[in-house]
Amino acid sequence: MTRNAICYVTNTTPWGYNPQDFDLMHGRTNKSPQDIGPNATNIELFSFYKTPGSMHGSTAHVQYRLLDNSMLYIAINCPFTQDGTSGYSNCYFYAGLIDVPSTGTLYTLDYTVEIGSSQMNPTDPPNADTVTANLTIYYNA
Repeated sequence: MTRNAICYVTNTTPWGYNPQDFDLMHGRTNKSPQDIGPNATNIELFSFYKTPGSMHGSTAHVQYRLLDNSMLYIAINCPFTQDGTSGYSNCYFYAGLIDVPSTGTLYTLDYTVEIGSSQMNPTDPPNADTVTANLTIYYNA
């Protein structure tokens, strides 16, 4: 059984960004990380799927250096197992700003994550074969 993960990005700022670092482990990717152009809407940034029967989980992360020197960090992790079997595993999504200057940052982020067709729920997570994350970057000049 595959585990598919995909990340879409919307950039509401007047600035464009290019990937600084991209890493994919133990999975197959069908999309390279994409540039985030000015005022771009719903760009498929990256996607991958966990290979059926793989003895590993799949992880992907991408980083962008923003204009104020903050680092946008996006990661998806679909581990091989939590309970000793390979049948099911949870997937995790993270998007955040790291290396924020001491003066603060000009950016805010908002994102939604769906597992299958249900919203991510930390207390009662749904079971599904797909994880879809939508991230929006706001510039607060």
